[in-house]
Amino acid sequence: MGFERVVSILQEKMSNYDSDIFTPLFEKIRQQTSCRPYQGKLGEEDKDGVDMAYRVVADHARTLTFAIADGAFPSNDGRGYVLRRILRRGVRYGRQFLGGELGLISSIVPTVVELYKDFFPEVEKHQTTAQEVIADEEKAFGTTLQRGIERFTKSLESAKQKGLTKIPGDEAFFLYDTMGFPLDLTQLMAEEHSMGVDVDGYTKAMEKAKMVSRSDRKSRASTGGKVLVLEAEQTDHLQKQGVKPTVDDWKYSWNHEPSASVMAIYTGDAFVQSTEEVATDESIIVILDKTSFYAKSGGQVADTGSLVSLDVKFDVADCLSFGGYIAHIGRALEGVVTVNQPVNCAVDYSRRAKIAPNHTITHTLNLALREVLGEGADQKGSQVDEDKLRFDFAHGKPLSASQSKRIESLVKQSIKDSLEVYTQVITLAEAKAIHGIRAVFGEVYPDPVRVVSIGKDVPSLLQDPENEAWMALSVELCGGTHLKNTSEAGDFALVEETASAKGIRRVIGLTGEAALEAHKAAETLKQSLADAAKQPDVELEPLVAKIAASIDAATISVAEKDAMRKELNKLGDRARKAVKEAAANALAKATAEGVQLAESYAKDGKAYVVAELALGADAKVASKVVTTMAEKMNGGSAMVVSHDARKGKVLAVASCGKSHQPGQLAANAWVSAAVQPISGKGGGKPALAQAQGSGDPSAAAAVAQTAREYAEKALSI
Repeated sequence: MGFERVVSILQEKMSNYDSDIFTPLFEKIRQQTSCRPYQGKLGEEDKDGVDMAYRVVADHARTLTFAIADGAFPSNDGRGYVLRRILRRGVRYGRQFLGGELGLISSIVPTVVELYKDFFPEVEKHQTTAQEVIADEEKAFGTTLQRGIERFTKSLESAKQKGLTKIPGDEAFFLYDTMGFPLDLTQLMAEEHSMGVDVDGYTKAMEKAKMVSRSDRKSRASTGGKVLVLEAEQTDHLQKQGVKPTVDDWKYSWNHEPSASVMAIYTGDAFVQSTEEVATDESIIVILDKTSFYAKSGGQVADTGSLVSLDVKFDVADCLSFGGYIAHIGRALEGVVTVNQPVNCAVDYSRRAKIAPNHTITHTLNLALREVLGEGADQKGSQVDEDKLRFDFAHGKPLSASQSKRIESLVKQSIKDSLEVYTQVITLAEAKAIHGIRAVFGEVYPDPVRVVSIGKDVPSLLQDPENEAWMALSVELCGGTHLKNTSEAGDFALVEETASAKGIRRVIGLTGEAALEAHKAAETLKQSLADAAKQPDVELEPLVAKIAASIDAATISVAEKDAMRKELNKLGDRARKAVKEAAANALAKATAEGVQLAESYAKDGKAYVVAELALGADAKVASKVVTTMAEKMNGGSAMVVSHDARKGKVLAVASCGKSHQPGQLAANAWVSAAVQPISGKGGGKPALAQAQGSGDPSAAAAVAQTAREYAEKALSI
């Protein structure tokens, strides 16, 4: 008996929705929508559909909150799409029947948490994530919801006018494909109007869309973008020809070139008997009876290498699995590949030797994340290749500097500890019984399944599967290729941490030589910081900018990068303080020079003054200086011309006395004329104006000279 039913019985309620599990949710919905209170009406009594909407929104808010707290997130496939369908159904009910705004469901999450946190503490822990994820989904669907409802209404009216009892399948598919309406939502909306949906037509429309997609792939192939896959038609053909699925037990062997037989050759359009029927340099698929190549799976990239014999060399660029058939994708470099021909599988083991550390260390990284962030940091995906490892995990916010540092430290320690890596194939039931075993939730695993355990052999785990000590070990279901000992990874650097999706973070790590290079680069930058710290404050500004750019561009540990940025900020504070002081001193000096010059000109009975001062391109400061200078001119006029070396700008600001403005010297005309040599622009009023353009110190001198000539002419001096 479920929790809700038990509560309704204890509270002597005929319906779960009348218990105090739901009444607070209904009240929250009423507050958010200003709709009438919930009345418990059903069926024909609920003519306006309001009570049904109350129940749907409340129940769906609960479902989504719990699901996200358990690590599931809305997406376009699998369980994620189930959640997306639930959410969109709730959004539509809240909007159409309750008049709620977007964000209604996410606004109910705190109430759900308050109701259940004492019984299910995990919902409180993940409240923020649940609220943010739901809000984002509501916003995304809200952009098409109203248009989708309008489209459905038109389709409904059209169907009724034609005497149909069902919404046409192509219309239902359009609502799904373009408006984001899941089929079951369209069916529900149709039922509300005593109509159905042509599901067969919907299925045909979807198949047609898939065919168009396949045609697009073939079109890309004809223009060089070849896509080689084995679909159901091809695997069925192989089965009918008696070709058995590829035996790939050798994929875990190293430095071994086993012999195999070519069972089929596929061009992407047809099966052929030999590569003589294939254009030169054309990529094809070769199927073997057995192989030592690892096909792309579980986030690990495929092996590459060659299929070779005495006079044949076939370059294997990729390896994929289709229904048990391993497709060796590549092209013939030498000789002719023929069906039934024996070849040796020459895997590029030097490349695999770079992939294996990244895969094994992904497992110790998974364990470190669990230790630092807790059980909720479930794996959401990964990718390992010869260059790096990438790992996605459930977590609602960026890692802190201390968390990144701790995670990296734990992984590095696992390498220093020289832990043995054990693998064994056991039954799925045995594997699942091991306490603390990690797997990707929602992933389908074979039975029997391969277990990879780091630091403890699998038989020991099976002897005492419920031992809580296993929680401290890395034990995972995994079919990838691994190291024999963690020490072979050499080193580790966690070099990137970003958001992958709402509620999901992504980290990128390096092992081996790449990790060592990352740490060396960090040491070099640390030395640059130390050297910069010894420099005079007034010389720090360009150094800080240069080092900041180097840190941003560097592939180094996230923790080290964060620590360096903090040190750089201290240097930046010193530089800014020095620049500010220098600017203040320069301004005071320039102002004094300008005022002194104006006073001198006024004493000599001059009507105007043009001063070249070091004020940068700060028009506000220049305006204050030039106004003060004009005042010293006893009603005369003044212009300041300043060159900003950093910006490469020349600024001209003028202040004209009232006696000059009528028909003689106006500030706006004066500055416009002054900047003509540098094609500058400006504006303002007759009393005060400014203009600027690009140029060097010589350009500033030209502007000043032009200003003097203009003033002489305007004032008829």
